[in-house]
Amino acid sequence: MWSRFLRGFAVVALIVLTGCARSTDHRTPQVSSGPMTLSIVSPKAGQTVYLPFEVKVKANVPLGNPATGEHHIHIWFDNNRGDYNMFGSDNAEITSASFGPHTVHVSLNNPDHTPTGIETSVEIEIVDTPAG
Repeated sequence: MWSRFLRGFAVVALIVLTGCARSTDHRTPQVSSGPMTLSIVSPKAGQTVYLPFEVKVKANVPLGNPATGEHHIHIWFDNNRGDYNMFGSDNAEITSASFGPHTVHVSLNNPDHTPTGIETSVEIEIVDTPAG
């Protein structure tokens, strides 16, 4: 009799523990429909900007600190992909860059810093701050 009781108890305990182990990680980005997307809201193509300026993006996944399991963006200029700045929000302030025409590249990256393959770019002109 005790043997049946202990086996029954073990089965119930296993079911309860297995159910607890299947908790959902709410930090994992969920895309309700379709693939991940990324677009540059500003600056617009052909726009002239002064330092500092803001790069604003729109993504359909949460952006944040990679340590918390959220995606983030990398921003770099021209062909200098290895010289990027990382941002965990949809607004990034650019405080230093050379003057002249540039292509601003933005890529969406996984929490482990691997690229998602989602990238976009915009061509702008960075000019010296006007006197005043």
